[in-house]
Amino acid sequence: MTFSSPRLRLVLILVVTLSILPVIAIISWFFTVQYKEAALIHLHHYAVTVAENVASAEADFIITENYASLQDSIISFQRRVHVESITVTTPDGTVIADTDPENLGDSLTVPIGGASWLPDQDNIQVDFKTGQAKTLLPIQVGNTTIGWCKIILDIGYVQDGLVSMKNKITAVTGIALFIISVLIFFFSAAVTRPLEDMMVVAEKVADGDFDQQAKVAGVFEIRRLAEVFNLMTNAVKEREHRLHQAQKMEAIGILSSSIAHEFGNPLMGISFLLGDLKRNPCLDEEHQRLLDLGLEECNRMKKLIRDLKCFYRPTSGQVTPVVLHGLIDNILLFQKSFLKSRKIEVVKAYGDDIPSVMAVEDQIKQVLVNLLLNAAESMDETGGTVTIGTETDAKTVSITIHDTGAGISRENQEDVFMPFFSTKPEVSGTGLGLSVSYGIVKNHKGEIKVASSPEQGTTFTLVLPVA
Repeated sequence: MTFSSPRLRLVLILVVTLSILPVIAIISWFFTVQYKEAALIHLHHYAVTVAENVASAEADFIITENYASLQDSIISFQRRVHVESITVTTPDGTVIADTDPENLGDSLTVPIGGASWLPDQDNIQVDFKTGQAKTLLPIQVGNTTIGWCKIILDIGYVQDGLVSMKNKITAVTGIALFIISVLIFFFSAAVTRPLEDMMVVAEKVADGDFDQQAKVAGVFEIRRLAEVFNLMTNAVKEREHRLHQAQKMEAIGILSSSIAHEFGNPLMGISFLLGDLKRNPCLDEEHQRLLDLGLEECNRMKKLIRDLKCFYRPTSGQVTPVVLHGLIDNILLFQKSFLKSRKIEVVKAYGDDIPSVMAVEDQIKQVLVNLLLNAAESMDETGGTVTIGTETDAKTVSITIHDTGAGISRENQEDVFMPFFSTKPEVSGTGLGLSVSYGIVKNHKGEIKVASSPEQGTTFTLVLPVA
């Protein structure tokens, strides 16, 4: 799997751009509407001002019917800025003066309407498509209408301003999008680089290299993701290690049972033979001592074979609810003299309301006795303390046995459950106690763990499912 950060960056840029464009479009529309409304107000004021000036200036010419002077007058008004045409009519609409002489004598029949009107004005028509603003005002003397004045303004400058405003908005939008894209690019790089590193680590972990750790860097969420990823990698590493250990234990267990079976019968024969020889009255004291030594070694071999048969596949028994506190108290009672002889103090740290567990009682007893004896033997002749604690999380019950002995080195902790491994002197044990215990606990769908530091003591934790 290959992680492509540029693709993610592009997606982020596109998403943010598509999110911002509608906002920019709304802002552009708002300013355009505001500009048009301001332009309409300006055009209305300007058109009405020109029309009123024309009407007041031309009234006398209309009354005296001096149409030639009237024509000259409106031509002079046309020279004003943005005035496109002026038309003066009689009250009935006959054109008597026009900036375009060809329109003289025509009738003004086209009413004003059907375009962009200001809501509160009825006498001006603005059409941004044609670029014209039209107004029609009466020419009055007192309350008498003596004619009409129609003025058409060129609003090209307004349109130019509108286009200029749109171009500015477009330019600002482009610059804003560019800046945002650059910021997103660098921000996304800060996000994607740790992700890319994490993906590289994930690929190596997938290939079996569980020592890889993701770099904790970047924003808070990415750092948290890296921390969780590392925790997950460590958990997978631990589970993988336990799986390998379990597989090795299973294979060695099968092999051990086979060896024990093959060695058992010949050893029994040798033991009987030595026993018969020992009963021979003709043997001197030295030969008797040698035969006793041989029988002792045979008995030791029998015990070793018996342990091998129990290894990983403990003998089946009846599963019943087991009250752990009572079981532990009984064990301590039977081992009281042994513990006292080694100057060992036992501290009970029992939890409240500890439920029973479904187990083969004698097998769990065997495990607890083995752990207790190991704890006692880890301490020297000056003695020490063994603390036995229990607790529950409603689904499982945990039993901890902590000693103040010499501890176990980190290298040896990985091997303590292996067959024939022992930190004791060779004459003190076979190295099968913890291996057998491991098998018993696994058969009970439980877990056994060890935590230790040299000269800091050792803690064995036994976890069993509740009944």
